[in-house]
This record gives sequence, structure tokens and C-alpha cells, in this order.
Amino acid sequence: MSLDSKKILEIPITISSKENILEEVEKYLKRGQWAMGNGQKKEDPLLIFTPNPEIIEYAQTDPEFKNILNTAEINLPDGAGTVWAVNHSYQEKITRITGIEFMLDLCGLARKETIRIGLIGGKGEVALRTSECLQRIYPGLKANVFEAGEIKMSNITTLPAGRQFQISKLQPGHAELVSASSEDKSQIPNQVRDDIENIIHWIEEKKIGILFVALGFPKQEYFIENVKYQMSNVKSDKEKPLVLMAVGGSFDYISGRVKRAPVWMRNRGLEWLYRLIKEPLRIKRQLKGARFFWRVFRDK
Repeated sequence: MSLDSKKILEIPITISSKENILEEVEKYLKRGQWAMGNGQKKEDPLLIFTPNPEIIEYAQTDPEFKNILNTAEINLPDGAGTVWAVNHSYQEKITRITGIEFMLDLCGLARKETIRIGLIGGKGEVALRTSECLQRIYPGLKANVFEAGEIKMSNITTLPAGRQFQISKLQPGHAELVSASSEDKSQIPNQVRDDIENIIHWIEEKKIGILFVALGFPKQEYFIENVKYQMSNVKSDKEKPLVLMAVGGSFDYISGRVKRAPVWMRNRGLEWLYRLIKEPLRIKRQLKGARFFWRVFRDK
């Protein structure tokens, strides 16, 4: 992709304009559709993550998570702190691109190009309500919700580089993520492979072109890496280009479950403060994320 990026604490941050990023995503989707229609090698899934200071700080303590962030074609500068870090380290002024706004832009693109979107995650029926809201915002948008119950994660620790995470026990009620080293792929139990393939089957059956995953970090990033690995290695005549985007709490905002900060606070980079006022228990997470600024100062 012809997009510019700058590394912040070893995480590449996409610094191209939102318009250019959307253009590259559209090119990817059209290129992949053309390749499949002409019998050429399919495109690997395209990954979009939203590394804010809290996510980048977490990556400093988890090598595997850092590796996953580095596999993304697009890492949006979601967070005033990320924008500040790029400016501080490279004297490069960029515009913040939030996950929710880019998700909405992708939905607009999906409607224009008649691409079906998929939604996974959220609590209760939030994903379903989000789908309904999106279809009201973008009449004619085609959307499907993956209804598998809660997806849980277990056995996730800081592991040596080269590990891959697999999904097991995908069934109504819950699914768990467990790990398996990359050199031991052949040893992954059949049940694990079957569970992952259930997701791939749903994506293919519904002809999903853009999949939004709202599981919160780091779960959603591990989940997306899993899906990408499987889709890149499973043979199928039905496979189409696929965009996989981690969207955090975007479903909550779009569905109206959680009220977003006023525009004036967002424009001044104070959305974090609004969320803290509304959810005081977030203070522990935000204090951990605050270490990010010290690392950026020290890293320069």
C-alpha cells in the first residue's frame, strides 16, 4: 500500500490523510475482486488497527501483541496522545482519525460499492442494534451480525515471538482463545481448527467484505490475527478480499448504548477526560497509558 507511516515505540502509525487511506482500502477491495474473478491468487485479508497510547503502551509489555500490530497494513492514529507523539518525535503534524469515524466511512464505502459488512462483538444485542443503526444511516447497506454469544480469552500471556493464537470452543455462549506455537500448527486439535473454520464459513457464506470486530483490546487484535492466518492458508473457491478492522467500543457509541463526548471536547483531544468522568474506574487503565508519554520522551 502506498501509505506513509512513522514508528512510535516500534509501532508503525499511518500518517496519510483519511481520504488517502480510504482510497487505498477501496483499491484493495476492487483489486481483490478482479483477481478472484480472473482466477488469480487471492489477496490476503487487510488489517486495520487503532493504536492509541494505552494500546501502544500495552504492546511494550507483550511482544506477541506488538508483532500483531506490526502486521497491520493500517494503524490509525486514534488518540490525541498518538497524534502528539508523531508530532513530538518527527515534527510531523497529522490529524487524528478515530476508529468510530473511520468505521462509519467504511460503511459509506461499503454501501457505495455494494459490499456486505459483518459485525462481531459487543455486549448483549449491541451488535444487532449497531447494525440497525448503520442501516438507518446508510440506507441500502448490507450487514450481518455474527451471533455466537460471548467470546472469551484464556491462556493469553507474554509469549515468545512466533506464537499464533487459536480459537477454541466456539459455540453459543462463549468461545475461548488458546495459544499454539507457529511451528506446531499441525498439532492444533481438530476441534480448534473446526471452530476457526466456522467463522471463516460464516464470512464466506454471507459474502462479508468488511468485518468489524468489537471485542476490546487485546482480544480483538488476537482474534483478527487468527482469522487472517486461517483465511490466508485455507483453500476455497468462495474467498473474496476481506478487510478486518478492530473497532473497540464503537458499537456502544453507534448504537447509543454509551454517549460520546461533546464535539468540542473531541476537537480538543479531551475525549479521554469525558470517559474518565463518566467511568471513574478507568483511572487505572489511563494511568497505565500515561507511561506512554514518558517512553516517547525517553525514546527521542
